[in-house]
Amino acid sequence: MEVVGYIFRLLSSQKDPYSVPYFVVQYFFIVVAPVFFSAAIYTIITVMIDKVGRQYAPLPPKLILWGFILCDVVATIVQIVGAALVGSAYSNRRNPTIPNNILLAGLAFQVFSFALFILCLFVFLRKSRKVTTSIFKAFAAAVFTATIAVYLRTCFRLAETAQGLMQALSTHEVFFGCLEFLPVVVAVYIFVPWHPGRWLGSSRSEGKAFPATPVA
Repeated sequence: MEVVGYIFRLLSSQKDPYSVPYFVVQYFFIVVAPVFFSAAIYTIITVMIDKVGRQYAPLPPKLILWGFILCDVVATIVQIVGAALVGSAYSNRRNPTIPNNILLAGLAFQVFSFALFILCLFVFLRKSRKVTTSIFKAFAAAVFTATIAVYLRTCFRLAETAQGLMQALSTHEVFFGCLEFLPVVVAVYIFVPWHPGRWLGSSRSEGKAFPATPVA
């Protein structure tokens, strides 16, 4: 999805950056792709909670999983609608303020909900630190780093939209590449050595990454 999004981003730069078809397609694929990765992170956290102990989590695992997935779905739909209206407004030479505010609302909600998730993750890791092994802590650090990377690209999107189109953040591709694309790449490749299936899903991870009995 990222590749498709960037292909259309390149095509739009050659023709018209706000051509509705190109703008909507590139925005849809680039925005939606990290949402699936966020859902994967939510899933990883619920598995970690189930293995370590639900008493250490601030919320039930299923509520964390489906609650934050629902928040991302709502935020993404609002963003896509706003982006489509922004592209239409620029193509038809209309005032894009209201569409941009719709897009901004979707991003603000996503930043807020993801911040709540990071808080839940931090509370869980802090409460469980005395009952987990060093291997688990290393895996948790990898997950936390990937989470912050995904959050960084969401914050950049919010800042870019809040500043407005045709401003510095939206007209200099270096910002987009370093603060949108690169964080997603970092988040993805963290899980090459720290693949959750290797550290959470296999039987050989039992007793190695997690203690057999909780330590007081």
